[in-house]
Amino acid sequence: MISSFFTQHADQLKKAAETDKVKAIRESEEYYFQKARDKYGEYLQLNADQAVLDSLIDQTDKKPFSFERLLTSYDQDSIEYKTLKIIGELISYIDQNAAMKNTLNEYPDKRTIALAFVRQNVWVKYLLKFKSGTSLEDLPEVIQNALHYLEHPELEIAVLKEDRRKLIQGVLFEEKEGNLFQAMQDLKIQAKNPLNNGYLYSVILHSENIRPLWEKSKEKILKGTGKEQRIWVYALGKNDYKWDEFRKKRIMAIGWDKIGGLTKFQSKEEIKNELTRIYGPENGYANDGLALWQF
Repeated sequence: MISSFFTQHADQLKKAAETDKVKAIRESEEYYFQKARDKYGEYLQLNADQAVLDSLIDQTDKKPFSFERLLTSYDQDSIEYKTLKIIGELISYIDQNAAMKNTLNEYPDKRTIALAFVRQNVWVKYLLKFKSGTSLEDLPEVIQNALHYLEHPELEIAVLKEDRRKLIQGVLFEEKEGNLFQAMQDLKIQAKNPLNNGYLYSVILHSENIRPLWEKSKEKILKGTGKEQRIWVYALGKNDYKWDEFRKKRIMAIGWDKIGGLTKFQSKEEIKNELTRIYGPENGYANDGLALWQF
């Protein structure tokens, strides 16, 4: 049984599939990210001593991190330079915000798979760790999903954040089992090259006229449960730059350091009053006080 989302919005989905950008993906006979896949193969074949990998991993923890500065600090004939360059090139095809993308990405349109929200030093560190024997399951989920996608683009949607993947699946199929690829193909929406379907469907779902439809459906589904579900988005600093530190220490943390430990407060109002006293009355602190109290 096809999901109601696809029956209700079949016409809009088909129309989105006819835009110039989407048609270019649909009609491409070559895999749309073949250069990324080739570079991934090159990365897998890369041979570097463990000592080299360990040394480069150490470099990714140094602040401030600059990928270009690190790359150019090595002679171009060195294994360090070749290792970093292959990794940098691979990232330049995956992440919209990749460092040196304009230099390393050889597509004229500089196409990338997704906006990953992963800092360059994190990308480099964990790709080096993966080369040194760390299992795929121990990599950050975004990096895992990127590599899974490159390995099986005909089966994986080109969405790298795991919570976004789960949200899309849950909304489109109303928290039930469903196959996005099959649902789209039932509407006759598919790429000439099956390897492009995962990217094709991601682009369609995030297009200007389709994204609001499933965002609206999300609200409808939550209300239909009889519960007002609200969630906090938890970020480990800008672009998750605290990821490594918090993962090593196995901690979570929240800002507003000046108010001290939160366990001393007996109510949300006490926290709001303290925020006002310390940071000034310019803001009402309703949302901040609620976040601190609930955490």
